[in-house]
Amino acid sequence: MSLFAIWDAFKRDFPTSMEKVGWIQISIFIPFLGCLAYFLLGRRRGKKYDEA
Repeated sequence: MSLFAIWDAFKRDFPTSMEKVGWIQISIFIPFLGCLAYFLLGRRRGKKYDEA
């Protein structure tokens, strides 16, 4: 679950690069709660990159 949250945050475009780094760090250092917070709050803030 933690690995998926990290990978998903890495592949999304957030308003700032610091926000992306913050979500990845939270998912690494607080695995269960960080992933849960990312999926509930952070995933909506980031947009998927356009895959062309």
